[in-house]
Amino acid sequence: MVPNMAGWCEAMEMHLKALSFKFVGQDNLRRRFSNTFRWYTAMLDSVQLVLRRVIDDKCDDVLRSPASDRVDLPLPSSSPTSSLPSSPVPSSSRSLEDRDSLSSQSASPTLTQPELEVLPTSAIHSPSSSLPPFPPESSLPPCPSSPVRQTSIDDNSLPRCTRPSLYLRRCCGMCFGGDHCHDESYLADFIASIDACFTQKRNKNARNADYRDTKRRYSDTCFLSEQEVKDMETYVESIRARPAPTHSQANADDHVEVGMDIPASVLDECGNSFLATDKKREKASTQFFADTGVMSMICRHDRVLFAVNMTHRRERQHYALALIKCFMSEIPDDMTLGLLYDIACQLKRSMFKHGFLSELSPRIIFGISVFHAYGHAWPCQVIYHPRKCLGFGLSDGEGCERFWSSIRKLIPTLRISGRLYTLDLHIQYLTDKAHTLSGAWLARRWASCQTRKANIAKSLHEMKRSIPFLREQWALQVTAQTQPMPRCSKHKGRQAVLAVLALDSSISSEQGLAKKLDTLMERGAGDFLEISEQMTEVNKCLQRLHDVRRAKLNALGMSDTNDLSCLQNNTFLCQWTWYP
Repeated sequence: MVPNMAGWCEAMEMHLKALSFKFVGQDNLRRRFSNTFRWYTAMLDSVQLVLRRVIDDKCDDVLRSPASDRVDLPLPSSSPTSSLPSSPVPSSSRSLEDRDSLSSQSASPTLTQPELEVLPTSAIHSPSSSLPPFPPESSLPPCPSSPVRQTSIDDNSLPRCTRPSLYLRRCCGMCFGGDHCHDESYLADFIASIDACFTQKRNKNARNADYRDTKRRYSDTCFLSEQEVKDMETYVESIRARPAPTHSQANADDHVEVGMDIPASVLDECGNSFLATDKKREKASTQFFADTGVMSMICRHDRVLFAVNMTHRRERQHYALALIKCFMSEIPDDMTLGLLYDIACQLKRSMFKHGFLSELSPRIIFGISVFHAYGHAWPCQVIYHPRKCLGFGLSDGEGCERFWSSIRKLIPTLRISGRLYTLDLHIQYLTDKAHTLSGAWLARRWASCQTRKANIAKSLHEMKRSIPFLREQWALQVTAQTQPMPRCSKHKGRQAVLAVLALDSSISSEQGLAKKLDTLMERGAGDFLEISEQMTEVNKCLQRLHDVRRAKLNALGMSDTNDLSCLQNNTFLCQWTWYP
C-alpha cells in the first residue's frame, strides 16, 4: 500500500504543534519524510538486488559443475561483508542478473561509475547535529537510468537455454521451477493470460504535457522499457504500412482463413463487437491522460510476469505482441505457451494474416478468458473456450482481473504521480505474499479438482455413454458448428425467403389442380385414364416442390425463418417489402 505521506506528516505536525513544537516553514516535514522514504526504498531495493546476485552466481556455479563434484563445493561465507560488493546502489536492470546460464559469468558483474549512486556525505549527520536546509526538488540526487534489456544473445559459443530464465523462476517457481523440459504429451508447457486495465491512468502534467514517468526504476522491474514497446509498434506499423485492398465480401462465399479454425464471418462478428466496445472507451482516454492504462501478462498462479505502460487511447495489438515476444525470449526454444486473452481470436488472426512474430506463432496455443468467452460468437467459443480447448485444464485466464482488483486502491494516488516504481513495489509484495501461500493454494485447488472429478465421473456413469462415443459426438458437433456458411450476396437471405414464398404459391396451385382432378374422378366426368395420368404428374410435381421447399427452409437462418413466418400470410408485405 502506498503510504499517505501527506496525511501522516500533517497529522504528525498537528500532534507536535499541540505539544508546543512547531516546524519552521511550510510543508517541511512532508518534504523531508518523502526524501527519506525514497532513499529507504532505494536501499531495500539495492540490498535485494545484491542478495539475488550472490545467490544466482552460486546457483550457476553449482549447475555448471559436474554432478560428482557438487558435494565438494565450498559453502558461501556466512559473513555478508565477505561476499557483498562495497558499491552501495547498483544499476536497476533485470537484464544484468537474470539471463540464466546463457549470459552468467563466473564472477559477479562489474558496475561502472555511471551505474552507481552514493549518498552525499553532507546528508550524513550525527544525532546531535541540526537538520540541514532542505534542498529544492531540482537538486535531489539523480536516480540511475536502466540500461536497455537484452532481447537476444549472439554468442554462438554459449550453450542453448534449457530451462526458463532466473527472472521467471523468481516470479513463479510452480510454473518455471524445476528441471522439466518440453513434454510432447502436453499442448502447452506454460499457461499465461493477458489483459489490459484502463482504470490505472495518469493525468497529463499541467506544465508539460509530454512529461514521462521518472527514469527511476525498480531493480527487478516487470515493466518493459518504452524502447521495447516502441520497437514493437514500429514493427507492426511497418508491416501494416500498405494494407491490402479491402474487397467486399458480399459476393464471396464464407471461408476459413489460413491458420484459423473458424470461418471468417465469425471472426468478423467478434471483431466488430470488440471494436464497438473499444470505441466507447476512446472518448475517456485521449485528452486528459498521459498514460492510459496497463497491460500485464500473468501466469496461471496469478503471478505478474511482465507488464507494459499503455500510452494509446485504445487496446492496440503491439502491446500484447511485445509481451509475447518478451516472454518467449525467456523460455527455451522448444517450449510452448498457452495464451488466454479476451480477444485471442483476433490476435491470432492478425498474427497469421500479417505474419507478426511468425517464428513464434507455431509455439502458441490461443484461448479466450472464461468470463469474456461468452461475449464471442458460439463457433468461436467452441474452439477457443478454455473449458472446450485441450491443454488449458481448469485455468480460467482471469488472473489479470484479480490483479486489477488487488491494485485498485492505488488508482487515486497514481493518477497524479509517477507510478511505475510504485506498481513494481506492490507487484513484488503480491509475489512474495503469493510465495508464502503457495502450499495453501495448491491444497485448495487439489481439493477442488478432486471434487470436480468425482462429480464428472458420477455424471458419466449416470449417462451410460462411453467416453469414445461422447468424443465422437463432440467432434461431429465442432465440425458442424464451425463450417463456413455459403453466401452469394447480402440479399441472399431475402432471396431465400422469396424462393420459399414462391414455392408455397406453386404448391398451393398444384394442390388446387389435384383437388379439381379428384372432383372429376369422383363424378366420373371425362376420360378416366387421362385424368389418372394427370393426377400422377401432379402428385410427382407436388413431391418435388415439397422436397425443394424443405431444403431451402433448412438453409434459412433464425432471422430469415422468423421473417418467413411473418410474411407467409401477408400478401402486401410480400409484394412491397421483400422484393428488391
